Amino acid sequence: TNSFVIGTDQVALTTRPAVLTPPADVTVAAGGDASLSLLASGNAAPSYQWFKDGLLLPGKTSSSLAIDNASAADAGAYTVRVSNASGGFFTAPATVTVATGFD
Repeated sequence: TNSFVIGTDQVALTTRPAVLTPPADVTVAAGGDASLSLLASGNAAPSYQWFKDGLLLPGKTSSSLAIDNASAADAGAYTVRVSNASGGFFTAPATVTVATGFD
């Protein structure tokens, strides 16, 4: 923790979060499982909120997102809002492609 003392008070400094490893594109077979994840840092620890095609995914608030039994409805662009008390931002989109078969 970064901190300094003013008089008798110790003050903790927060730093805006930074993404160290962004989520990557993934292709998954229909019915298969996939995951997206990112690694971020910050002081205080960052919080996460996942979005699909710009829409909030309620309850998806960890640094990873599991996609179980993938279907065509799971295909799209996924982003994460990474934030803490010092600010926040959206990651670049990671594309999930669901392969439904071969011609």
